Amino acid sequence: MTFRKRMPPVGARVGTLAIPEDAPPPRIHVFDYGPDSCAESEIEDPDALIPFIQSDRHTWVDIQGFGDVKKLERIGALFRLHPLNLEDATNVPQRAKSELCEAYQLIIGRAPKLGPDGKVETPQVCIIVGENFVLTFQDRYFGFFDPVRERLRQGNGRSIRTLGPG
Repeated sequence: MTFRKRMPPVGARVGTLAIPEDAPPPRIHVFDYGPDSCAESEIEDPDALIPFIQSDRHTWVDIQGFGDVKKLERIGALFRLHPLNLEDATNVPQRAKSELCEAYQLIIGRAPKLGPDGKVETPQVCIIVGENFVLTFQDRYFGFFDPVRERLRQGNGRSIRTLGPG
């Protein structure tokens, strides 16, 4: 695999998102959960996240697709992400890293998966963990988090819902 980082245009301001023109639009999936329940929804407008941010429950916002810069920037603003961290989350590929910020932990990594042609792919995943939220960024759907989604829905045994966003 060749490592080719997409770069913003020369002279662009710090934090500029370099999204390919053919990127799919963001699919924003929200899990709002606490010890006794879990609700999930798809949203179109990032401002619909405001009640979740203000809640004392835990919220996981999974963003799949980067094809709308304004939506991505609004999500970054709502969760008070530093523009460089939003850039790292969306300007794929980045090198693996973990960065402790004032209000959250940013983690960027790769997870191997078998592609449709039988070759191993290593797509990037970004996870940002805050006090009562988790944001995940994927440039398209990969299925990495399906087992976690199912555990949140089921809430069996020592429920994942009681352990906080991390």
